[in-house]
Amino acid sequence: MRLVSAQFELLVVWIIGSWGWLSNKCVLYDKKSNYWLSIHSSSCPHSNLTAVCWDLSDLKLNLSIVPSNYQALCLEIRSGSVMQSGALSRFSVLETIHIRGCLPTILPGTFKGLSHVKKLYLLCMEQCYNSSLLPNTFSDLTNLEELSIENYRLSVMAPDALGGIPLLKKLKVDSCTEELSDLLCRIVNMAQSHG
Repeated sequence: MRLVSAQFELLVVWIIGSWGWLSNKCVLYDKKSNYWLSIHSSSCPHSNLTAVCWDLSDLKLNLSIVPSNYQALCLEIRSGSVMQSGALSRFSVLETIHIRGCLPTILPGTFKGLSHVKKLYLLCMEQCYNSSLLPNTFSDLTNLEELSIENYRLSVMAPDALGGIPLLKKLKVDSCTEELSDLLCRIVNMAQSHG
């Protein structure tokens, strides 16, 4: 029986080694692994140097095992958690961030030091979640080209929350905004300020 147990443990180590490195909250991929990423999160990029993490509440602590040279983070954050200012700043070459979880607020400076990020996806699994987006929430993401916000009530948003992202090419909003005209005005004002 011990021999079977040892063989099973070796098999598990080999499987984890061929896919990436596993912690209690993250799986780290140093090479392309489409199979596991597609099972865990359909929106997670299928590329090298990707970290998939779940059940996060303290980003600095929970992500401490992720090397700073990773290019993609797919994060499942506990509902109601607040992203602290600079929580991701050590990931200076990060290009893609997927955040799954309902955040009551995103503080200014949350994305400080992330000037290489081109894609940011915010997905709340609850419908019509009230959240606060403060002025220039995304302004530290100077190379952001694609922003997706889903299931957030955007009427609880500063008029210039989308300001400071000059390279934005694609904005996807799937929200519960009752005042669609208000959202459209904000987008037009943002475009005019960068045009």
